[in-house]
Amino acid sequence: MKMLEQSPLYLYFCPLSLITIFLYKWLTLRKAAVKNLPPSPPKVPIIGNLHQIGPDPHVSLRDLAQKVALGRKYYSVYKGKSYKILFDELMKMLGYSRSIGDFFPWLGWVDWLSGLNGKVEKAANEIDTFLEGVLRDHPSTTASNNGCANKDFVSILLEIQKTDAGSSIDRECIKAIILDIFAAGTETTSTTLEWIIAALIKSPQVMFKLQNEVREIGKGKSKILEGDLVKMNYLKAVMKESMRLYFTAPLLIPREARQDVKLMGYDIRSGTQVLINAWAIARDPSLWDKPEEFRPERFLNSPIDYKGLHYEYLPFGSGRRGCPGIQFAMAVNELALANVVHKFDFELPDGEILEDLDMTGVSGITLRRKSPLLVVARPHV
Repeated sequence: MKMLEQSPLYLYFCPLSLITIFLYKWLTLRKAAVKNLPPSPPKVPIIGNLHQIGPDPHVSLRDLAQKVALGRKYYSVYKGKSYKILFDELMKMLGYSRSIGDFFPWLGWVDWLSGLNGKVEKAANEIDTFLEGVLRDHPSTTASNNGCANKDFVSILLEIQKTDAGSSIDRECIKAIILDIFAAGTETTSTTLEWIIAALIKSPQVMFKLQNEVREIGKGKSKILEGDLVKMNYLKAVMKESMRLYFTAPLLIPREARQDVKLMGYDIRSGTQVLINAWAIARDPSLWDKPEEFRPERFLNSPIDYKGLHYEYLPFGSGRRGCPGIQFAMAVNELALANVVHKFDFELPDGEILEDLDMTGVSGITLRRKSPLLVVARPHV
């Protein structure tokens, strides 16, 4: 305290140092070679357009672009958290984060001060503990099953690791594969189905037409089989339209430029992170008629498909980095939707009206509903 009283300059040293660093970085960037970069709205010094991203990046990025153009079921818990809560937190962390270090590496220390790095490390440790538990549960299962018929995927991987000395599959590799199965193979599917059911309840006429088709084809059957799906053209249109309006992964998966490239006359530097706003493309009025409306009929007799060949519609991405599980995901979703619609009639609880059904999404690596879907499902007689 005496030192501070005798030398008040100490009080100004830290902020002065920070201001000096900011000015140096700013002036250095201004003196750098000018390149023909893509257009953007007016930037704030140092932080650029970071403040304009907002809580829903896919919406904010579309608005920014418009400003430029127009001016086995696991119920185990870890420290009181179920696996579902753990993976919900993981999906949020994997989504668009507020990491200052990602945008300005020289300010990476801010992420430590804000607690972001601590949250990431905590989420990673909790998930790793859960995955270790999955592997611990399997040795006895592997030993008891002599044949392959009753073995699950994890047991098969563990057996390969145990019996094949030259295999590159180690314990960390197996945990990574399990993580992919949970994150990419289950979370996206359940999220897609939840959006579809909500969209159908919100559009009673569409629900009525879909029920008529499914129940006519499934008449006299206890359940819809995969072979029945070939005849259900309207169901396929409903699936496509729901995935257009409610993208499970609105920004797909971030890419990175591997080398300096010129794109549409603009210079893109190597290492630049590239985000493809597939959500905005699928709602572009220049590509779609009345894009905000839920109209499955737009896909009837239309060549537009979800396999990545039509760039106005990319629910699974495209090219070599597209989703490898397209066919599996569509088969599961179509079969689940057909059977649910075949067996049940839906209505909102407690006398709620359609206007009360909230269709707001929450951003992460996937776009999930802000509010859980609560409906009354009555068996269809």
